[in-house]
Amino acid sequence: MVSAPRTLLFLLPGTTQKYFCGGLVAEMKAMKLAAQVTDAAIVTYRQREPDRLFLPDLLAAGPRSNQIFVVSWGFDVPKLVKQLQGHQASKSDYLLSAWDRGHLTPSAAMRFDDRVATVKNFMVK
Repeated sequence: MVSAPRTLLFLLPGTTQKYFCGGLVAEMKAMKLAAQVTDAAIVTYRQREPDRLFLPDLLAAGPRSNQIFVVSWGFDVPKLVKQLQGHQASKSDYLLSAWDRGHLTPSAAMRFDDRVATVKNFMVK
């Protein structure tokens, strides 16, 4: 049995003209594509905006296993990852879900050693 889909939450500093750049446009397009196949939303973390989720509010509500944070905003990534500690999914959160951990680690690396799925800062060029 598959549980309800998890909501992908795309973290952006803001979506107003102040933050307008190619990265913002790309991230918003990625969210729109994701929204065609699953629940997806934009979450701002620097600027509170009407009709948008705000990261400090989500974090104050406590961890939820039905959310996946998508973090990709350049220099803010290290800060955001620290803020999200304790809110990331555990291995058991993937059980009976439509998601897997395969997107975290290249499948070629998994063939050599299953432990690479849990290694932090694992990168392959």
